[in-house]
Amino acid sequence: MFVRRLSSLHLHQSPLSRRSIASVAWNDQGITLERKDTRTTRLLPHTWLRDHCLCPRCIHPGTRQKLHGSGDIPGEIQPSSVNLTDQGLKVRWAKNSTTEKEHVSTYPREWLKDQLDPSEAPKKAFRPTPWKATDLDPSSLQIPYKDFMHSDSALRIALSLLTERGVCFLDGIPGEERAIEGIAERIGPIRDTFYGKTWDVRADPKAANIAYTSLDLGLHMDLMYFEAPPGVQILHCLEQDVYGGESLFADSHYAVGLLKKDDPEAYQALVEMPVPFGYRNDGHDLSFTRPTLVEDGPAGLEVFYSPPFQHVLPLPSSPVASRQLDAFYRGMRRFKGYIEDPNAHIRIPLVPGQCALFDNRRALHGRTAFSSQAPGKPDRTGHRWLKGTYVDRDALWDRLAVLLADHAANDRGKGL
Repeated sequence: MFVRRLSSLHLHQSPLSRRSIASVAWNDQGITLERKDTRTTRLLPHTWLRDHCLCPRCIHPGTRQKLHGSGDIPGEIQPSSVNLTDQGLKVRWAKNSTTEKEHVSTYPREWLKDQLDPSEAPKKAFRPTPWKATDLDPSSLQIPYKDFMHSDSALRIALSLLTERGVCFLDGIPGEERAIEGIAERIGPIRDTFYGKTWDVRADPKAANIAYTSLDLGLHMDLMYFEAPPGVQILHCLEQDVYGGESLFADSHYAVGLLKKDDPEAYQALVEMPVPFGYRNDGHDLSFTRPTLVEDGPAGLEVFYSPPFQHVLPLPSSPVASRQLDAFYRGMRRFKGYIEDPNAHIRIPLVPGQCALFDNRRALHGRTAFSSQAPGKPDRTGHRWLKGTYVDRDALWDRLAVLLADHAANDRGKGL
């Protein structure tokens, strides 16, 4: 096949070439770039390149939205010339039966670098870092409320902790019921559910949800019976003068890593076997079925674990299904053992003025049983009252991406 190669003059003059590209070649299928550092090549198909043109005729300058669809790109699109310039890769597209005039596309070197190696591109979320409690310095997860509310730097640190560790804590919060709304809206819009925009967690003799009792509440995640469970959960402590009622937090990613290493068959059963979750109470009937582990979720590994709301598992219909069910139960026992290990989970008595923020698709939360008998005060009844709300992870990722971009721009401006 005939291959055109760019002259060495272009290769020596371009900053893109000096930093990233050793050679450029093109043929009927696409343009091939060879990386200078790894000597690996990557084919950029002509249709893909034309579809991703960044010029004002293709991307609206004000909205930054595409002005064409992938279905508008001619299958026979071909360049008439390809040049490596100081600005990047410049492609002049030839006229054809569906193109009335030539079109010129320029792909900046930084944009090309991101496409050639997506692992180096800016990410909206950090790579999660698994943890167990004994590996953490509790103070590293604490952010002062005033800083969180008034400093973008503190907000960036808090949201980075949420994406890296799955949990962080605020302290110094005013004892006002609506304070949680300001905390949530600092990240993004509140996720409204049938529980309301915000909700109260306190013992209720007529509770329709086990969370609203004084019973032990094992480690779990919320609203697994929703098609899209909330991403971020926030719990603000308003009252805590009971005996017990300590809050628990564990990293499901840490437990999954152990399970995958210790029992690959059980791990695979949790990836493959569908688990039904449901809520049928108080005038609602919600259900959704999904595996316990989803390996390729929007943020990578996602875990769906909520024993109180797990419904009837399907009966095995074959010997293979029976073996999978055995492996599933073995995996659930192991997983439960990992997260309930005292060295694995954080056990913290949230006190008034404190708040926990955590990733509801990763961090498990729970609480120990409590008695309304106030400690040291036998003649008085104590109370435990948390205010809760949700925010979707889209809002978290959106806010963090902007904060990170602004921080990087400030660093560049300072020459860092």
